[in-house]
Amino acid sequence: MRAISIDKDLRYKHYSEMSYELLSPQNVKPFFSKNASLIERSPLAFYKGGFIIMTLINFILLTWMNS
Repeated sequence: MRAISIDKDLRYKHYSEMSYELLSPQNVKPFFSKNASLIERSPLAFYKGGFIIMTLINFILLTWMNS
């Protein structure tokens, strides 16, 4: 995706950068566009955040209903 990116600044500057990523993919971070949502970039962080928010809402509702 980096090689065919529309934004010139996101593309490889030199062939050696692309060659390195092709030869050692385990050392390369995934490429995401600037507008990628959190769920696309990091699904685990998205669901952890949602779980924490829902837990807090449930706790608040539970304490409000019991008072």
